[in-house]
Amino acid sequence: NCSLLATVYGHTTGSHVPSGVNMIIPRLDNWFTRSLAIMSSHSTLSPPQATAEYAYEVVDYPIPGNNRGHLHLFVGESGNPSAIIPSRTATARPRQLVLMMGGFPDDQSVFHPLARRLADLPEICAVGVICMPGFDVSGRPSSDSLSRGHPHPRGYSFDECATTVQNAAAALRSRYEYEHEDAPMTLTGVFHDWGVVAGLVWANRALEVEPKPSSPHRPPDRLVLLDVCAGLHPSTLINDRSPSSTKKGGGLIRFAANWLYRIQLAMAFVLQRWGLRRISDSVGLGLNTGSRLAPLRDVDLPYIEKLRIPEWKAGRIGCLCYPYWNIIVDGLSGTFGKTWGKHWHLPMDLHRTPVLLLTGEDKNACFHDEDAAEFLQDCGSCEPKDDGKVSGGTSGSNWISLPDAGHWLFRQ
Repeated sequence: NCSLLATVYGHTTGSHVPSGVNMIIPRLDNWFTRSLAIMSSHSTLSPPQATAEYAYEVVDYPIPGNNRGHLHLFVGESGNPSAIIPSRTATARPRQLVLMMGGFPDDQSVFHPLARRLADLPEICAVGVICMPGFDVSGRPSSDSLSRGHPHPRGYSFDECATTVQNAAAALRSRYEYEHEDAPMTLTGVFHDWGVVAGLVWANRALEVEPKPSSPHRPPDRLVLLDVCAGLHPSTLINDRSPSSTKKGGGLIRFAANWLYRIQLAMAFVLQRWGLRRISDSVGLGLNTGSRLAPLRDVDLPYIEKLRIPEWKAGRIGCLCYPYWNIIVDGLSGTFGKTWGKHWHLPMDLHRTPVLLLTGEDKNACFHDEDAAEFLQDCGSCEPKDDGKVSGGTSGSNWISLPDAGHWLFRQ
C-alpha cells in the first residue's frame, strides 16, 4: 500500500522520482525505508485489504476529561524479536518505538496497515496508534457522545490534543522502558492531518521543558509528518536563500481551496452543537472532490468511500469537526498566539529532532508551509548559530513531494 513511498526512497524504479530524493540521510529513515521496502515487495507481504482485521492490544491512557483513551498496540508476530514479552532481565530487545496519530475524520484504523508492517520489523519494539480525542468512541457513536465525554462546548482544544499525545507517548514508553536501563528507547512520532498539529505542539512543549532523559514525558527523537507541516521556528536561520522563492502560488482558487472547506466544516460543528444533526451531516458531507474549490481530488476518493461516512450515526461527522471550529475561533479571538500557537512550528533544533516531511501533490489545497518544506529539503543552505544553542541546519531532515499522491498518501 506504500509502494509509491518505496519508489521515492530508491527501492524500485519509477518515472516520478523527484530530483535528489535518493540522497536521504540514513540515520533518520533507516527503519522507515526498510519498512517501505518490505511493503513494496509483493513476494514478502501481500497488499493490505481495507476490510482486513489486524491483531492489536488496546491500552488505556488518560486524555483530558476522560481516563480511557485507547492506544492500539502492535508488536511483532511470533518469532520476531519485537514479540518478546518485556522483562527487566531482557538485554537484546529492539530499541525503537513508534507512535502514530491521524486526523480528520479518522480513528486508529487509518494506520493499522502501516503499523502492522512496521511492528514486524526486527528493530521495532512496538508501534502505538492513537487518534484525535473523541474520534475513537466505539461503535461510531451518536452526536452527543463528545459532550458526554468532555464538558467543554468547543470540543477539545489543540493544547488538550497535544496532551493526549503526551499521555499516549508516556504510556507507550512506560510499558517498555525501565529505570535501570542505561539507554532509553528511541521514539519516532508519525503524524497526519490534524495529528501533525497535536504532535508538533506536544514535541515543542516537551523540548521547551527539557525533562530528564529517563522521563516518559521527554520529546520524540524524530518526526515523520504526512502532508501537513508548520512553519519554521523564529530562531531558525535561513542563509543565502530568499524565502518563498519557489512557491507554486495558485492565486484566488488555491486560497479558496485552502479555506472554504475549513469554514464549511466549522459550520458543521456549530450546527451539530445546536442540535441540527441532519443539517450538520449535509454540510459536513458536502465536500466535492471533483470541484476546483474542493481541497482534495479524485485520487483520495477511494479511501474516503471506504470510510462509508453516510452510514455513520446522525451528527457524528459534525461532532468530529471541532478542530476546524477551534482554529477559526482561536485565530479571530487572538488566543492562538497565547496558547498552542506558541508551539506550532517545526522544532527549533532540527539536528536534535530531525523531521521527514512527505506530501502529496495531487490535490487543490496546500496543507504545508512551503518555506519550511524547502528548508527541510535544502540541507546545505543553512548553518547553526555561533552559540550552538539553535541550529538552522537540517541534518537528518528532508522533504519529499510525491506527484501522483494525495492527502492520504500512506494509504495509496
